[in-house]
Amino acid sequence: MTSRDRRTLPTSPFDGGGPQAHPIPIRSPGGSSPGSFRSPPFGQDTASDTGRNAAGSYGTHAFLLQGTGSWHPAVGSLQSKVQALQEKAPESALTASLLQDEEACPASPPEGAWAPSSPLHPASSLMRSTSRTTRLLSTIQEEQAAVEAKVATARRAPTPASKAIVFGLVNAVAAVPSLIAYAAIVFKDPIYTPYLDLLCKFFFVSSAVHQLVFVCLSALPFAIGQVQDVGLIFMSAMATSIAGLATAQGQGADVALGTSLLTMTISTTVVGIATLLVARYKLAELVQYLPLPVIGGYLGFVGYFCIASGLALACSVSIDTISSWANLASVDALTKLVPAVLSTLAMIMTMEHFNHPLALSGVLTTIVLAFHAGRLLLGWSLEDAMDRGWVLRPAEGKQEFWELWSLFNIHDFKLDGILVSAGLAQIGKLAGLILVVCFGSCMDVAAIQQDLPERIDFDHELVTVGVSNVITGLTGIGYCGSYIFSQTIFTMRAGVFSRWNGIMVAAVELTIFLLPFSIVQYMPNFFFGALLVWFGVEISRDWLFLSFYKLTRIEYGVLWLTFAFVMQLGLEGGIFAGIVLATLYFTYAYAQSQISGLRIFHTMTSNVVRTMDQQAALQVFATHCVVARFQGFVFFGSAHALSRRMDVVAGALVSDPSAGDADAPPPAELALAEAAARTGEAFSGTRHTQAVAALRAAPRFLVLDFTRVRGMDATGARTFAVLCRDLLALGVTPLLAALDHHGVRPLLAAHGVPMGRRAWPPEVGAGAGAGGDGAGSESAAGAGGGWADAAGPLPSHDSGSLAEVMRLPHAAWTALPPGAETARGGADAALVFDGLQAALRYAEDQYVSTAVRYGLCRPPLARLTLADLVRAHLDKLPVVAPGAADDVAATLVQYLDSRVLQYGEVLWRLDAPAQQMFIVEKGSLRVDQHRFGAAAAADRAEDPDAGVVSAEAAGRSFELGPGCVAGSTDFFLARPHGSQAVCSSPVARVLALTRQGLTRLAAEVPQVLAVLQVIIMRANTLDLTVAAEVGHAGQVGD
Repeated sequence: MTSRDRRTLPTSPFDGGGPQAHPIPIRSPGGSSPGSFRSPPFGQDTASDTGRNAAGSYGTHAFLLQGTGSWHPAVGSLQSKVQALQEKAPESALTASLLQDEEACPASPPEGAWAPSSPLHPASSLMRSTSRTTRLLSTIQEEQAAVEAKVATARRAPTPASKAIVFGLVNAVAAVPSLIAYAAIVFKDPIYTPYLDLLCKFFFVSSAVHQLVFVCLSALPFAIGQVQDVGLIFMSAMATSIAGLATAQGQGADVALGTSLLTMTISTTVVGIATLLVARYKLAELVQYLPLPVIGGYLGFVGYFCIASGLALACSVSIDTISSWANLASVDALTKLVPAVLSTLAMIMTMEHFNHPLALSGVLTTIVLAFHAGRLLLGWSLEDAMDRGWVLRPAEGKQEFWELWSLFNIHDFKLDGILVSAGLAQIGKLAGLILVVCFGSCMDVAAIQQDLPERIDFDHELVTVGVSNVITGLTGIGYCGSYIFSQTIFTMRAGVFSRWNGIMVAAVELTIFLLPFSIVQYMPNFFFGALLVWFGVEISRDWLFLSFYKLTRIEYGVLWLTFAFVMQLGLEGGIFAGIVLATLYFTYAYAQSQISGLRIFHTMTSNVVRTMDQQAALQVFATHCVVARFQGFVFFGSAHALSRRMDVVAGALVSDPSAGDADAPPPAELALAEAAARTGEAFSGTRHTQAVAALRAAPRFLVLDFTRVRGMDATGARTFAVLCRDLLALGVTPLLAALDHHGVRPLLAAHGVPMGRRAWPPEVGAGAGAGGDGAGSESAAGAGGGWADAAGPLPSHDSGSLAEVMRLPHAAWTALPPGAETARGGADAALVFDGLQAALRYAEDQYVSTAVRYGLCRPPLARLTLADLVRAHLDKLPVVAPGAADDVAATLVQYLDSRVLQYGEVLWRLDAPAQQMFIVEKGSLRVDQHRFGAAAAADRAEDPDAGVVSAEAAGRSFELGPGCVAGSTDFFLARPHGSQAVCSSPVARVLALTRQGLTRLAAEVPQVLAVLQVIIMRANTLDLTVAAEVGHAGQVGD
């Protein structure tokens, strides 16, 4: 991106700028003075279509309803499109129709009219007007598309050669002064000053060759390709370095100049080859990996360099270091500084206030003419101006254009006049030149793409840039070039789609090159200096100051530090130092994001929907299990901080918050009080004693979730090894989830993390008992492990207290010392699980097991009869007479169908009609909720006919055991299933209520239907509670 681009191209619409929407006059009610509103760019949807205001559109989108005196919010969009159609297609039939409605549709409400917050007027004309407006708005998009197509066709129509030639002259006039200034930048060392007028010709012919290549190869007929300013600083650094090395070795100016020309020619060829490789292997994205603050610091130095070089050229002084700015303090320098500053201000003001393409050219011509007028008034000849340092003196003798190549100082194809060692010393600068030119070329093509409606072949245009640089290099006139996107877009917007434009630019530049004299000797030094200062001010302002609003504060600091390092260490050292700084900042920022992204959950639950009493029991142990979710790449920069956070969490798990405070309640009392508040369960008397004993015996778990970890280095693995050993020493069992990806598990094992593999829930066996009535070892409600069924016949709900049922003596749960069972669950090693849900389910099963042992809840049941389900719910909500639960169940079962499922059998499929709802009587179901939107579409597009969505493709999964109600939401809403249900136990039995059964139930026994509705309401409430907690925790797979 060149300085010319930055001073002439409006900001792209993608950056919030671009062609600004212009105020369009509109009619006000009653013929009052016209108002205005900002119309969006033609073809852009407005807020009435999308539900939000589009940039630049009228904020309320309102109009006066015809014949009602009411103002309705919808037609700011209509008027915007009317005006756009009026401009684009004044003869359109739809435009005329819209204009008729516009007469009665002002853009703002007349005084006293109905406001949007008021009720709609009931007049009959309201519907007529609304209907007509809706019809017009529904067809406006088709008309817009047709008009846009006509505009595109017109713009692609053959451009008259005369028009293209005129714009070619305009582009050439804009390019010539810049090329002269570029020559002054590259060859700024005093050793090259006698040759500057001749060296300018190299820039003219180089740009002409670039332009001709673009005319022949670019797919854009309006493309402008010239020598660019992006790589000039590296070339200037090369020329200055070679001059210094040649002087140090006692070589003359001819050797320094020849070596510089040859080095730049070879460098341009190499840059072209590198650009071709970038295009061939599609490496443009890699080139753009350069940190923006580093590029900004470099470009800031480019701006400073242009300012310093321009002032030095204008005032005939040397400005190489910060201290050398004192050279401007002389009377002669200050005298020459005044016209340079005034000329710079004139250029800046012209670009700020005038948009005509000839405005800048006119100002530049005026500056030169004013100088010569002043010279004549003072009685100076051109020779006098040269003697006083106001004009460059031409090189001695006349040289025809074919003699310019003698400046290479190569005779008889021998390199005797070349200081080869000085050229080889520029390899480091060549690497930087390749990076910045490739980066700049990529940005140029991207900037042109933003202004074009059609997609550009990015790689093809990069090939064009590469070929042009190779050809200019091989012909011995090479200076790095690319698109001048400001002039390219200017030509495109003017409707010039002809290659005669580029041919004319190249012809003018070749003509200047072929002239037997140099035009530089007729232009004052301050003119070139003012151009350079102008370029520098524009670049420095953009990157050193205005970038403050586009970067973070630290990035902005990196930008300025890069600028300072380039000033102090040179280009290579400064850019390398900037990259190191940007890398260190990235390391710090990424480590901070990992630390801030570490999420600690104290209430995360598994996806198992458990019974009411189990949920209440699990609330008692809520403080005993914490989940830590990691993300990103765990590395040396974040491992230590993550470990410290985990130490704090583990300390909180085992600490006594009442320690040191005699009046504070014990931790068990706090846990019970919180559980009672969340569940409504009362913990008093014997139940309180049981709960306290269970809390003492319950294990403590810290679940470490690695699902979102994308890798780990050795430092991170060692840190986790130390953490796991510390947790085990504290009596906290680490549960490691989702290690089998990105090499996490082998790395942890290599660093000594003690791990014991656990597949949870355990493998389910075949159902016991004839007829499939027996239960497998899998708990239907999610309490796996086989322990619930191993005790023989399960107690009935009308048995005595759980302590009596389990035959657990009172002393057994009162005399246990604190921490007596903290080793439960295998506290000698960390336990590894395939995923987070398995780890959570394991922890919950251990707590349910503890709760059963201490009488806090009933054992998980492998089967729950309908009578038991009804009784369990009606005990909490006595909506029927005591003892009527069995009668309700006996009546209800007559309207239900029984169905037996085998493991893996699908109960319902995604998008299937919800014609039944189900009550799980035995076994378990896994319900996979579907992800809606683009992600779901992508998943289903892979196998649209399968009908079954995998668990991974589902948004969330829930396990439903005996007593759970499934499919009721879709059933009652009469919509297709948004999930799928699969049998997840060896065998399951469900009771199904069909729509026919529901109709019969409502007609014959509505009282039983009311009881069923209460049961469904409580069951769905429990489901929603689990879903809300899982959703809040951000379940894996979201």
